[in-house]
Amino acid sequence: MKELFFQLLNDYKVDVREAIILLNKKNVRSPYFFRESGKGYLDDEHKIKYEFHGFGCWIKYENGITVDFDFGVLSGNARGDGFHKGAIYQYVVDNEKNKQKYSVFNSYIVVDKIVDTLVESGEIIKDPEQTLYYRPEDFINPNPIRWIATPPKRKNEKKAQSYK
Repeated sequence: MKELFFQLLNDYKVDVREAIILLNKKNVRSPYFFRESGKGYLDDEHKIKYEFHGFGCWIKYENGITVDFDFGVLSGNARGDGFHKGAIYQYVVDNEKNKQKYSVFNSYIVVDKIVDTLVESGEIIKDPEQTLYYRPEDFINPNPIRWIATPPKRKNEKKAQSYK
């Protein structure tokens, strides 16, 4: 069951990584888009939905896959390599491809127990400041996937003038 859970985590992380890449691309095209409405589409065809919430974001891909994640604050803001129990549970029950493949985790109680067991064995680390969990190799990674909430300034972009 442990190996299957780690497979599930890897699938989840792939979808979260893709979501963060799309968020970063959208931010380059439309700086500060997340402040405008908090929800919308990440692509011009309006096939990939997003909605920000609390510390995170919910994404629905064109193929129907949904992924919900929180941004961690370890090593700076907006890292995307952690997970919380509820998001993993929802990732299983909300997605047809995962319902059968990971059917053993279709109960929050089962997800809760396996995560707690893996924390006890040191195979998962709990962030002491949030409700996020990490694989040890992710926890110590100095360069995790991050959402860059504001794009870098272009070389010839002038600083906005302040009027006081």
